[in-house]
Amino acid sequence: MLSKEDFRSIEDVICDFINKDNVKFVFPSAIAMETWSDWAIKNSSKTGYCAIALENWTEWDTFKREFAQVHDTEKNCIPETLRKLFARSLLKENSELVKNKQKSFLHPLVNDSFAHDSLHFTSWLAAVLPSLDLWNSKFSEKNSENYEEALDKDDGENRVYANLYKRYADFLNKAKMFDPAWVKLNDIDKTYHFVIFHPEQLKDFNDYKEKIEQCNSTLVRLPRENIFHPVCTLYPNARMELRRTVLKIRELHEKHNISWLDIALSVPNLKANRPYIERELNLYCIPFAVRSGVSYTQNSAGRIFEEIKACVENNFNLESVRTILQDGFIPYRKIELNEKIIQTALETRSICSYKQNNKIIDPISEAFRDKISQKESFATSEPAQSNTEETENEIALLKESLFWYEGLKKSFESIYNAKTFKSIKESWHSFESNFLKDEKIWQNDKDNIIGICIAELSKHIAIEKEHSALFNFSIEKPFDFFIEELNSNIYTPQRPKNVCISVFDYRAAADAYFDYHFIINASQKNLDVPFKELSFLSEKKRKELGANDNEGATEAYIRLYAKTGESRVFFSNSTNGFDGFAISHTFFNEIDVIKNKDETSCLDNEDFFLNEKKYLLSENSENNATKPIAITTLQKESFLKWQLKLRETKIDIEKINLFFAEKAKEALVYGNYNSNAKKIKITQTDLKDFFPCKRKWIFKKIIRLKEETATVELMAHYDFGNICHKIVELIFEEYSKTEKPLPDLQNTLDNESRILLRKKIETAVEKTLTEKETKTKENDFRNSRLAMDVLLAQKHIFSDYIMSFMEQICKTPEKEESGVFAGSAVNSVEKSFSAELNEKYELYGKIDCILTGNDKDGDIIIDYKTGTIPDKKDCYPNTQNILNNFQISFYYKLLSAQPKLYDVQDALFYSLKKNNKDVFDKKYIISKAGKEQKDQSKKIFTAQEFEDNVLSLLDLYLNDFTHSLETACFEPLTSNNNERMNVKTYVHCKSCDYSDICRTTFTVAREEL
Repeated sequence: MLSKEDFRSIEDVICDFINKDNVKFVFPSAIAMETWSDWAIKNSSKTGYCAIALENWTEWDTFKREFAQVHDTEKNCIPETLRKLFARSLLKENSELVKNKQKSFLHPLVNDSFAHDSLHFTSWLAAVLPSLDLWNSKFSEKNSENYEEALDKDDGENRVYANLYKRYADFLNKAKMFDPAWVKLNDIDKTYHFVIFHPEQLKDFNDYKEKIEQCNSTLVRLPRENIFHPVCTLYPNARMELRRTVLKIRELHEKHNISWLDIALSVPNLKANRPYIERELNLYCIPFAVRSGVSYTQNSAGRIFEEIKACVENNFNLESVRTILQDGFIPYRKIELNEKIIQTALETRSICSYKQNNKIIDPISEAFRDKISQKESFATSEPAQSNTEETENEIALLKESLFWYEGLKKSFESIYNAKTFKSIKESWHSFESNFLKDEKIWQNDKDNIIGICIAELSKHIAIEKEHSALFNFSIEKPFDFFIEELNSNIYTPQRPKNVCISVFDYRAAADAYFDYHFIINASQKNLDVPFKELSFLSEKKRKELGANDNEGATEAYIRLYAKTGESRVFFSNSTNGFDGFAISHTFFNEIDVIKNKDETSCLDNEDFFLNEKKYLLSENSENNATKPIAITTLQKESFLKWQLKLRETKIDIEKINLFFAEKAKEALVYGNYNSNAKKIKITQTDLKDFFPCKRKWIFKKIIRLKEETATVELMAHYDFGNICHKIVELIFEEYSKTEKPLPDLQNTLDNESRILLRKKIETAVEKTLTEKETKTKENDFRNSRLAMDVLLAQKHIFSDYIMSFMEQICKTPEKEESGVFAGSAVNSVEKSFSAELNEKYELYGKIDCILTGNDKDGDIIIDYKTGTIPDKKDCYPNTQNILNNFQISFYYKLLSAQPKLYDVQDALFYSLKKNNKDVFDKKYIISKAGKEQKDQSKKIFTAQEFEDNVLSLLDLYLNDFTHSLETACFEPLTSNNNERMNVKTYVHCKSCDYSDICRTTFTVAREEL
């Protein structure tokens, strides 16, 4: 045995062997080789060399390939892609057998119930193939006397592995290729002396151990005695752990002059924790580079292939279309058309395709066709003649957008449905030439990921051309396979040129040299390193075959990190991590910062964000609190920009208010039925939005701010109520025209009235769902073909629902305030009323329904509610003489001022939504009964009481409204003698839709600022 073991540190071994001839250093990874070669040059006083021959420094994979494996000049190494294609062909062949009800040759590895969709097992089966040679040798050795009998033992799984081994071996021989895991080992050249560092972390070292021990080699191992157990700091939560780690890194750099380059951070499960790591490092101004690779389709231009797949597989639903059209990496030639497509889809609620009469309907395409048809019809009408050019431009844009969208669809389908890799590439180039900018390199793709992806596709084409015909296998779903390859291929960014710390995935830099190393999230689960031979087998079968387990690998990795030195390596963990509860690895000596003295608490003194928070929250900040000793560059630049903007911007609030006053008066002047087109009109909605906060009214009524949202639903929460409201309106309108009273549906003998009402309801439902109103809002459900088709298929549901409403309302009243009105006549439906307030202003409103009973009953105001019914107490003055709901009082005042006398005796809100008892709620605000109640909160005003107590207060609100317009005063007041205009920020601002942009108040630590 020529091999020797050495238990010294890496530094001592390098210094000892670096000046010897024919020595080759073998490191576990390229990162370890790079950092230790840099160390050897930087520490020339120890090594004696200012320059080194890098050909004598290598990594484990290169060592295996160049010195340990037999090279057959007549055979080539099988590409991993070809191995996966071979596995894919096996799965397809097996699927065909099962489909034709023949025996599966992969059962029980692939259950027959999954055989039809078994291509998902491609990567797993391809990973098993290299291990079959080891399986075959161990299985044959154990069952040399009863080989055939052992194959059929248990569930037949062994027979499947034997069959796969034979077929894969035949494939390799026919292709004149070899699998690296199957090759015989070479006798290692004894002219070199190989220094192999820490084989404990090499998963396949045992495969080469015998040959290495027979050559000139030194195995640098971890000491077997006096094992050091490092300290692990336990934090209560991951946020504290991460923040303290970042502060410690800053402290090393600022107070101890440690270069960023000499600091490393290793993170288990980096993929999941990466956003938190990057955010914290950026916040605390620490330059960093993540030295961990990502797949070509993750967070880069390569994800376009995943997006194309999502579009086609989801039949171009809104989510997939929006994702690919608004992807910032893709250099579309006409971005404005993409925006037009998304805007139209959102307006028309075109959320997904659907099947109708055995045909797939794309609602986005149909929406464009409908819009084009409407615009062309409008262009030929008389009112449109003055805007002919504008209308023609709109039509042209719609047609161009439709052509662009359908072209994209065809291009994506051509790529996805391609039968060969060559066809994918041809379709891709067609897409590039027709829809993308002319630049060969995408502007946002600085690493040319797209170029790398297409180069991968070219490799697939070469393999397809050379081998598919030779072995007579076709490639099933080549685009799916191409995406799987892109997902599995890892792209590692080049080593950063700027000075920064390095962030690694756990294990990647265990043997690398850094002056300081931080390992966070060091829990029992995260640090476990399972090295298992034949891991695809069950534990029972592995044990029977004597498969090796490197059980000490987990502790070896911890010790490799810890060798940096007790004062220069920092392990930490948190009880409540980002991925749940965790305990530290048992190998550590744990120090809980809650139970023990917190040695890291002093770092909080250097936390500029924490210090700033303490300063802002302290009482009398100028005198008592310690001002932050430092702020970040970002804080400084943001403040200076704000300061400059403040100096440049001169705000004249009086001019702004005058401007809004003029705009308000313009907005409130409009012509309506029975109203003066020149007067300023006030509605109850204006009062509701104006009080107590005038600014809310400005935002909503004058500026007409709308929240832009990227989300859309087929049916908005208010659509059902609006549809019901319109149906009821049409039904009552019919009764108004015929001047017939509402029927009594309680009368079981009068079946004819019920039949006639059902016909009225069905007609109203049909009209509501099919006829568009003159002015249909942009986001109305009637603009969505998908929504309309869904609703029309459910007409019977609306008919039954409204029938149940009419059955409740059309009964003979047996007591007061019953909410039933059989026998009452329909006076008006959705009628507009106006009344003069003064020379400049008039009141205007539209009342849902007015019923008229006999002389004794008087008139009844009904306002339908599609949502929550207002509370009765909000319609009456409260203890502070404030009115929170103006609707009934406003309608009462309007009717009182009409030339035709209305005798309003009852007024109520009626819900069009059933409660949990399956009935429609109602709430009387005015009642002719006017019963006295012991509990005054339950009392309902009579018409006279309502007039005496409420209308005078309404007049005050109207005076406040007109006075604000005349004096151009729209600033919200939080302390005001007039309670009607007193904004309570903790009540009104909290629920306001405009609070995010208004910002009249801030609440910090429950204190209002």
